[in-house]
Amino acid sequence: MTSPQWQSVSQIEEAIDWYIDWYNNVRIKTELGGLTIKSHREKMKERKNV
Repeated sequence: MTSPQWQSVSQIEEAIDWYIDWYNNVRIKTELGGLTIKSHREKMKERKNV
C-alpha cells in the first residue's frame, strides 16, 4: 500500500475535509444501530423535541 502524494497544502486540506465529512456523515456505526453519526444526532434531537 502506498501513501498518497499531495502536491500542495490545499490538496491535503481537501483530503482532510473529505475524510471528516465521510467520518461524520457516511460511516455507519453498528454501535448506533447502523446509523451514521449525523443520523444518530438528528434522531436524538427529534426525541428531545417531542
